[in-house]
Amino acid sequence: LERHCFWAAEALDPYSGNIEAYMDLCRMSVVAAQEESQKAGDGADAASGNKKQM
Repeated sequence: LERHCFWAAEALDPYSGNIEAYMDLCRMSVVAAQEESQKAGDGADAASGNKKQM
């Protein structure tokens, strides 16, 4: 996760010095996505398996 967020941040904005801010945003979005999938429950996940993109 750390490495993924670091590379994503560096690719988005390698020069501005905002990498930390991008990494925070990245972490929050990943955590939010994990929480959403937990809320949906395993049954719903299995039913909509084709919607998973990652």
